[in-house]
Amino acid sequence: MLFVHKLKFNLLSVRALVNIGYVVTFRGDNCIIEKEGKRVTANLENDLYVIHNDKLQKANSVYNNVKPHDECIHLLHRRLGHINFKMLTQTVKLSEGVKLKPCSKYLNCNACSQDKSKIIPANRLSGFKTKEPLKVVFADLIGPMKPSLGGTCYILSIMNYYSHYEFLLLTEKQNRDIQKFL
Repeated sequence: MLFVHKLKFNLLSVRALVNIGYVVTFRGDNCIIEKEGKRVTANLENDLYVIHNDKLQKANSVYNNVKPHDECIHLLHRRLGHINFKMLTQTVKLSEGVKLKPCSKYLNCNACSQDKSKIIPANRLSGFKTKEPLKVVFADLIGPMKPSLGGTCYILSIMNYYSHYEFLLLTEKQNRDIQKFL
């Protein structure tokens, strides 16, 4: 996911283009977008395909052909990586031709709720003090969670209560990695 500070140009979705009948072909450092005999090319620059065409000011018509949930803001929220609604509104204002209506229905976004949830460790002592390192050590196993790209589903958290130094071990399975630690 890229952060687009003060977005000055339009971002096109390959999936949205294909859904409305465009053919998108990638060849080396070039991208070709075609529909009904009309062709536009884009060149790879800094890991993004950029369209250099002054006549293509109406690229927003591609977006206008896509009706995301009756122009609902929640679809863009998901497509832009669960961006917060304030930033999403600012992005829409900086775009040309993108008009979104606030959704009249409340959407409980599971991904955002899961990300914002806080796990309170069960074994922390309130008001307890120690005067020696490693006299009191806490270990928490957090998970299972949605697997990461590396396949890890658990986090083993080990904390020295004296220094509050914490070590995190990312694990795929809970039992095997706890045995490694012991």
